[in-house]
Amino acid sequence: MKNKVITSILFSFIVLLSFVQIKAQGSDLEVTKNFKSAVQTLESDIDKAQSVAEIQDFENQAVALKDKYTAKKALLDKALYPETFESTFEKINKKLEVAKGKLSQIGDLQVEVVDLKGKLQELKEYVNKLSEDYYTTLREVVSLRESNKKDRKTVDSLKSLLTKLRDNSKKRNSLIDELANSLFFDKEHNVESMNDAEKKELYVKFKSSNMLDNIKRLISDNVKFMEASAFTTQQLDELKQEQKEFSARWKAIGPKIAQVYATPKEKDAELAVVDGMLRKWDSTINENIWQNVDVQFRIKDITLERFYDGESFFNAVVGYIEKQTKNSDQKNSEERYTAYNTFADSVWNANISDVWIPLLTRYRLLSNSQVDEINDKLDKWHESLGEPMPTWIYPLVIGVLVLVIIVLLVMVVGKSKKINQIKNT
Repeated sequence: MKNKVITSILFSFIVLLSFVQIKAQGSDLEVTKNFKSAVQTLESDIDKAQSVAEIQDFENQAVALKDKYTAKKALLDKALYPETFESTFEKINKKLEVAKGKLSQIGDLQVEVVDLKGKLQELKEYVNKLSEDYYTTLREVVSLRESNKKDRKTVDSLKSLLTKLRDNSKKRNSLIDELANSLFFDKEHNVESMNDAEKKELYVKFKSSNMLDNIKRLISDNVKFMEASAFTTQQLDELKQEQKEFSARWKAIGPKIAQVYATPKEKDAELAVVDGMLRKWDSTINENIWQNVDVQFRIKDITLERFYDGESFFNAVVGYIEKQTKNSDQKNSEERYTAYNTFADSVWNANISDVWIPLLTRYRLLSNSQVDEINDKLDKWHESLGEPMPTWIYPLVIGVLVLVIIVLLVMVVGKSKKINQIKNT
């Protein structure tokens, strides 16, 4: 009986111990399960975070989670193997830092986008205002020119208006550069590395900025400006250089613009228009240069065959010189030298060679070899004239003529006296 009681007690103790052990094991499994679930939820929430403020809240949750399970660190080290309790929170902290960095960049970029939109709108409005001012000033220029007034006040007003037009054009040129830089050349707007969605967004901004329209308008206005005025050599040099610089910038901007267009057809059409307008601008400047060169000859009553580029100018000058050289026998010596001196000294050497040739050769409107050949033709023209009459001979001839006149007068007076004496006798 006694043995049965002891056996029953031992059995009960074993059962109870087993139950306690099973319950403890179940509790450990539940702790591990709950910990893993909490970590997974926290990591998922971090990945979905939309702001830096949310990240700060998740940082607090991570601290609280770690404190809650620190007492179970040994258990979790075994359950998480090969990971550990500490390495789990190191991963969470690293994820928090990465998310915070990304969201900070996004926040900064959003501020930049807002700033860019405001900047683009401001630049767009300023360019439009300058364009309106330009047309108003241009109408005043045309009105003054049509009035044909030559008084000092009108001349000064015209000069002031033309200066205003140039300043306006330079300002718009600068603003268009700023627009292009804002859209295409900032590090955040590298077109080459953009995906289709980003390019589409940039295209919308580009279209809303009216940049291409303003580029066309500026080129068109520069053409009108060239047609509305006359310029000095220095001014034409500056205008030519400006056109070259603008064309170079367009070569940099054009390909980037092409990349944001939806279809190749639209892109090619738009870019072709601007390319054609740039050629028109350049040719208008060249026409103005050649017209100014022609004037230098005409004011000395020298009429050349019509020229409009380097080749036709070269042919016109050489043709004139060769004609003068061949016809030298049909004129007297004085006429031949007068024709040569007027062309060579009064026009070519005094004006064209020193003032205009540097401009023409700098922009390759005339080649150095063409200039050298013209100078060779001038030398041959000079040689065809022969030796000029010595300058000392002119006063000698005049002296002889005066002496002859005096002798004749003396003879006439003497003869008259003799006739009177004869009459008196």
